[in-house]
Amino acid sequence: MYTANWKRVFLVIISVTTICFQNCAAHKSIDSINLNLNTGVHLDTASASNESKLEAVVNPSESLVAGSFSMAQGERVDIEDMHFQFQMDGSLVLYNSSWSAVWAKSISTCTGQCVANFQSDGNFVVRDNQNIRKYFSGTIGAHFLLISNSPPFLRFTDYSGSTHFYPKGVTFAQDSAEVLDGAELILQGDGNFVIYAGPGITRPVWWSGGKVTNQTSGVQVITTFQTDGNLVSFQLQRSAQKQVAKRIWSSGTSGQGYSMIASKYYPYVSIRDSSGKQIWPSNSSTSDFNPVMNTNPNLTWGAWLYGISNSSQSLDLVRNFKSDLGLTKTPNLVGQDIWWNPDASWSNFNTLLNSSINGNPDHNWATDVSNSGSTPVLLWSPAIQVACDPKNPQAFIDNLSRFSLKQVAAGTFDSYIDTWADQIKAWGKPIILRTMHELNANTSLSAGHECDNFAVPWQAQLRVRGKIVNRPADAKTAWQHIVQRFRLKNVTNVRWVWSVLSWPSQTFGGNNSISVASIYPGDDYVDWIGIECYNNFVGSGDGIWKSCVEHAFGIYSEIVALTSIKPISLVEMGSTEQSSQQDPTGTAKGLWVNEALDVNNPNSIYQKMPRIQAIMYWNDNRPIFNSTSSDGGALWIQSSKSARDGFRSAIEGSAYPDN
Repeated sequence: MYTANWKRVFLVIISVTTICFQNCAAHKSIDSINLNLNTGVHLDTASASNESKLEAVVNPSESLVAGSFSMAQGERVDIEDMHFQFQMDGSLVLYNSSWSAVWAKSISTCTGQCVANFQSDGNFVVRDNQNIRKYFSGTIGAHFLLISNSPPFLRFTDYSGSTHFYPKGVTFAQDSAEVLDGAELILQGDGNFVIYAGPGITRPVWWSGGKVTNQTSGVQVITTFQTDGNLVSFQLQRSAQKQVAKRIWSSGTSGQGYSMIASKYYPYVSIRDSSGKQIWPSNSSTSDFNPVMNTNPNLTWGAWLYGISNSSQSLDLVRNFKSDLGLTKTPNLVGQDIWWNPDASWSNFNTLLNSSINGNPDHNWATDVSNSGSTPVLLWSPAIQVACDPKNPQAFIDNLSRFSLKQVAAGTFDSYIDTWADQIKAWGKPIILRTMHELNANTSLSAGHECDNFAVPWQAQLRVRGKIVNRPADAKTAWQHIVQRFRLKNVTNVRWVWSVLSWPSQTFGGNNSISVASIYPGDDYVDWIGIECYNNFVGSGDGIWKSCVEHAFGIYSEIVALTSIKPISLVEMGSTEQSSQQDPTGTAKGLWVNEALDVNNPNSIYQKMPRIQAIMYWNDNRPIFNSTSSDGGALWIQSSKSARDGFRSAIEGSAYPDN
């Protein structure tokens, strides 16, 4: 965006079908056909009866907390009317109130001296008396192990309770769905494994494409996360007095997968290896199928709204936006921008955005936005905001060098980053961080002309008076470093938006933008990719009136070629009004906005750029420094009745959800 306004993008939610862990009675016939469903645990009434005499190791509760629970062989914990036991034969078994096993895991190499420990990093680990690891759940980031008397009987969750970690052996039953966090996942009767953003939504966010062949009334379909780490769909059919299993789809992760994580955030379902690294997200390709990318018209939407102040004013930002536009829906996403400013003792998450935690009601924007039902999106800029004085630009130049990408990657600001990570983790609610935005900018400031072009410390290619401050490689390492600091703090309620300028091979501030492929940090460090669409001011189209698709399609195409699995957001969009001479009816902006956002319009972003799954409007009434519009180029949607009507008409359609 522009100098004063440095500025998602997720929230498609998961669902998981009726689930049966291994040894469920409904699937005993499957065990006999060697689909790797059998854990190898052999249970009978006698063994269950003997084990039931063991003493509970903790008091009944609904959950076990990471870092505070361990269980030796021969011990058990009772939760509700369920019994979780570590048996002397080396089996971890979950029994219901009737002492029937509903889940089990065999650890045959344990000989009576192993200990199960729910570690502080979220992994459930079994080690022998030589401290050798015998079992590892792969649930890095989990905070609680929940046990209940109904499916899913056993699951790991993160700090907020919204992310669901399923251990190996989970099976999805045919034609049944379970709703989790407002969305659902179902194995359809035709063999297609499908994820929907919510009940009643008719287009899925992802589907496997697996299909049953020669379907008859005798065909049964299952999808199971096998003990070999492969997520597989089978059709089961009796033929010549025996049951035959035919694979119709798989994730292709045999021998690699260690845990499967279902989450309300993209990538909805992911499979991870034993170190916790994602090796398969549900929107990726495998050798077994070519998945259809999301063309779901249920677009997450929101706006960047300004005026951080006290509690009532923070909430009024959302209320006023809705009332000004006559909206019946509340934005899913609400954005603000903050400069790092690590010199100030108050420049942390709590005092800037959530100081109600400390009894100060002045700045609790994040909590207010969350309480309104929206998700806060924070443009978190690594720099102190310093004006460039043409007569004495040295302070501005020093700021660029101090906050260079190399300095960030070298750990200069780790203490500041860690404070934010700790406080956001303690806050515990979902938040989206967009740092080092518009990273592909390329600027060169010559002596005597330091203030002529726009520059910020995180531009991937930056030269000042002939000295190289940033190189493209620095952009990768700096981004990875920031994300890794949060990971080291085990922060699970943050999603990261990596965003770029939307002018490939064009100019911004008189300089060419650089290749996104040269600065992309990798899929493992990015949750969403953000692009922009601005209309009719110099620097974002050179004052030429173009559709949103015309402005953004070039960079969209580069992103599609860059990664096939990451969702794309129109993380900023906006338009100025045309002058009265150009637009005597005063309808041009409203038509521009409506064309972009109306999913039924053949020229909309949905029709032309189907990987876009979220939009955020840059709603700012401040004039733009290089606008060609007579009104100074304010982007806010309230600038005219036409603009308000065009936005409301699109957003009130069924494609955009309410909270």
